[in-house]
Amino acid sequence: MDEKGYTWYIEPLTDITNNAIQQYLSEAGLELSSALLLCADGKKHNLWECPINLVKLIFSSKDSLSLRFVIWGKKDRHGKITNKGFLFKPKNKYLRKKKTAAH
Repeated sequence: MDEKGYTWYIEPLTDITNNAIQQYLSEAGLELSSALLLCADGKKHNLWECPINLVKLIFSSKDSLSLRFVIWGKKDRHGKITNKGFLFKPKNKYLRKKKTAAH
């Protein structure tokens, strides 16, 4: 968990992304594995638990390495796992999209 009490997960959408996550975790000395976890959308997703600094690293590498993934997170120990990808988009783009949807 990070300092805000969140546990972060990455759902790889391609084998290339899955292999990259495994490599990043291995290089970081973390022995974590992926697991099918029930998320707030009512579906089970194949998620890797990752520290926030690794989530940011993978996000910053997505274009150069052609990575495709979804970022998930949960607050506290018993929180629901929800999609958190919006946290990594530029704020003005997110707010513009939200404003357009409201009209």
